[in-house]
Amino acid sequence: MKDLNNKVAAITGAGSGIGQALAINLAQQGCHVALSDVDKKGLAETAKILKPYAVKVTQQTLDVADKDAVYAWADKVVKDHGKVNMIFNNAGVALS
Repeated sequence: MKDLNNKVAAITGAGSGIGQALAINLAQQGCHVALSDVDKKGLAETAKILKPYAVKVTQQTLDVADKDAVYAWADKVVKDHGKVNMIFNNAGVALS
């Protein structure tokens, strides 16, 4: 995809690190973003960073280990944004 303007990206793990950097990069290119992370504070910080960009930003606290919650978030993203062009499953789940 060469033109990200007015596309929609759903990003898990968007509260810090690679997920946050990805959200910023996409927003700089005009891409609307649906953010999720288990870290509510980090998620709010990412959304705050994105305020200067003319894109729609939605956010939801989400634990990707909860399959039903992930499906519910996916449905909400489509409802809020009308579509999803890209999904970045950046959040990590560790099992032991």
